[in-house]
Formats: sequence, C-alpha cells, structure tokens
Amino acid sequence: MDPIRVLVVDDTAVVRRLVTDVLQEAEGIEVAGTASNGRHALQQIGLLRPDVVTLDVEMPVMDGLTTLAELRHRWPDLPVIMFSTLTARGASATLDALSLGANDYVTKPSATRNREAALEAVRDSLLPLVHLWGHRKHRATPGALPVPGRAVGPRPAGGRPAPGPAVGPKPPAPPAAPAAPSSAAPTAPSAPARPGSLAPRSGTPSPSRPAAHVARPASTAPAGAAAAAARTVPRSPVPLDRRPPLGVVIGISTGGPQALQRVIPMLPRTLSVPVVVVQHMPPVFTRLLAERLDASCVVPVRESEDGMVVEAGHVYIAAGGCHTRIAMEAGVLVLRLDDAPPENSCRPAVDFTMRSAHAVWGSRTLAVVMTGMGQDGLEGARLLRAAGGSVFVQDEPSSVVWGMPGAIEKDGIAERVLPLDDIAGAIVMATDRSFDLSRTGTR
Repeated sequence: MDPIRVLVVDDTAVVRRLVTDVLQEAEGIEVAGTASNGRHALQQIGLLRPDVVTLDVEMPVMDGLTTLAELRHRWPDLPVIMFSTLTARGASATLDALSLGANDYVTKPSATRNREAALEAVRDSLLPLVHLWGHRKHRATPGALPVPGRAVGPRPAGGRPAPGPAVGPKPPAPPAAPAAPSSAAPTAPSAPARPGSLAPRSGTPSPSRPAAHVARPASTAPAGAAAAAARTVPRSPVPLDRRPPLGVVIGISTGGPQALQRVIPMLPRTLSVPVVVVQHMPPVFTRLLAERLDASCVVPVRESEDGMVVEAGHVYIAAGGCHTRIAMEAGVLVLRLDDAPPENSCRPAVDFTMRSAHAVWGSRTLAVVMTGMGQDGLEGARLLRAAGGSVFVQDEPSSVVWGMPGAIEKDGIAERVLPLDDIAGAIVMATDRSFDLSRTGTR
C-alpha cells in the first residue's frame, strides 16, 4: 500500500519540525511537504496532492479558518486535521473549523513540555488520526455547530430560541418505511477514541486519547420514517424498571459536537429530568461547546462546575480535564469535579459518570451512548442495565464512529438502537411522566 502523504502547515518552525519528525518515523506515512501560512499551503496542495493536511489555526498572511474555507471549495474531499492550542481562542477557532468542514483536530503540546514529552504527545494524538483519514476515500459531511453569537431557530419573547434543526447541511435520510423516525449520517473507517471531532465510523473499538489535565480534589418526539428505524435487541434477564427515569447520562466522543447540535436543541422546555453529557474534550473546549449549545437550545446548557446544583430540565456538559460525578448531598443533587485517574484513557470518562448516576438514580437512570471511538461507557452501561436501567445507543448508519455504541449493542444490553434524529424524541418519551410505562408494561 502506498504511504499516506501529509502536508504540514504551521507558521512556527519548531512546531513544523516537531510534527514532521513524528510523521517521518511512523510506518506508512511520509511528509509530502510543509507550509508556513495558508496561502503557501494552498499552493502546495495543488502541487503536491497530499492525502492529509495538518492545519494550524493562527497563521500570518492567511489564517487557518480562511485557508480551510478556500481548501474546502477547491478540494472538498481532502482530509484536514486542525492543530490547535489549548486556549479559549484556539478552542473557539477549532469548533468553528469543525463547522466549516475540518475532519478532526488535535491540541498542541504545552510549551512547558520537554521535547521528548512533546514528541510523545503528538505521536499519541496525531498518528492514529493520520492513519484513519489517510486511508479514507470519501470525506464525511459534518453537521454544523452555530458560529459564535448565532442562535439556531427563531428566538421567542422569553429570550431563548425555539428548538430547530442544526446549522448546516443535513445528510439524506434512508428510504422511507412505515416504521419509526430516522436520519442518516456519514460513514467511514476506524481509529482510537479521542475528544469530539468529526471522524469516520467503525464498529471496531480502540483506545482513546486522554483529555488535558486540570487539578481537582480526588475523590413531543421528532417524527419521520425510515428503514433504519429504532429496534429492540436481546435484553438482560434483569427486568427493566418501567418507571420514568430520574436522570439521563449521555456518553459521546468522536463527531460529538455535530451530533449534539442535532439532539440537544430538540429537547423541549418541559423536559422533566436533568441530562448530563460526557463529551470527550479537553478543558476550555467543553465550556465553549456548552455556550454554543446553550445559544441554540430552549433548555439551559451549562458546563459542569464543582458543587453545581442539578436541576430538572437542564443539560450539563462534563468539564474537560476532570471527571464529573453526580452526588446527593444533604438531600440536594449536585455535580462534583473529580481528579481521579483517566478511565479508558479519557477524563472526563463516561463510565465514571454512569457509576455515579447508578449510585444516585439506580434503575431509574437512562443511559444514552452516541457516536465515538473506543468503548468508554460499556462498563457503566452494564452496571446500569444490571440494575434494571435503560440503555439506548445510536445506530451504526447515523454514527460517525460506531465504536462506543457498537460495543454496547454487541454486548446485548442496548434496549433501543436509534438513528441520530430519533434520540431526542426517545429521551422525551422515556422521561415524560404522562407516559409512565410502569402502568402499561410496555416501552
């Protein structure tokens, strides 16, 4: 097989050297060339025809976002991996880049690291993505996050926008069938789990990249019809608790920002339970993600904070760099940030938050696992299902990567397997007190 040819674009000579050194030592990869700004990069792409481009965000002459927009116009199928700093500006630009069509991102190593540590950080985060995207023949089309300051849908007098579809193109739905609602999304091959980026789909789970460290104390449904309708899979011998859930935990990774923009804005103002979302992302990124989702939703969306009181009808995005634990303290439900070691190479980890949900809500927890690499969430889902809780997963056709949900489905503990655009409706139906299925014996 021909090597994957990579164009490295960064205005800093030290970073270009760091990245090229990592790529040149990797089997099956070669450096096609380098560029120090966006204008030079566009020229080099035309000359060198690389398989993958790594693109810095902040550059002179032509910055990364401007370059990406022009690159997408000329070469819509060329995989682009953004190389971002762990700053508010870098995180915001990276989320913008994902909405403009960047396929993935990695964060630059800290300036305080020595060279060997920096090489190792780039090696761990970048190489799996280069292999992943370099072998892909067709680019997936991302759903878009709203740009800063822009809300999705009309904003009513109360100040929050009415729920509406995500910004950007929506993938076509599969052929209609008289079954349940549906949607379809892009598909692609496999790679290790990593914070929420747009990446290809695969049913093969693999390890994930750790989020950056932050010190903490240890311790009415959307309708439609499609052939990919929700289906029921074999269930555990433990009977399901038919009472409405008291809380929802969503676990998600690769492709998460775009998928969440298709789900969270569809949750109604009347949502009767709290929703805690564990998205694999580093610090700063999770705060900006929460702010962007909040701007497009009728339900409040907040990044988790230590001691934050949990309220029904609110959505909480687990803070990057630490775990989020749900706890009952003196009769009050709160969130605690925990500096326990990474799990599944992730912090925040889905399994960690699901265990805490089990301790608080037990069988009345609804676990929802969506697109993502690896299998974070599998052990937590097993625990909740063994207690009688419900587990929903996103289906393979609508997942960008079917590692996390696929692991649960293959384990036989998923109660429902749902297309992306049916997930919000399924959550609403499951948690609506007027649909208390303990009285009917059906779900």
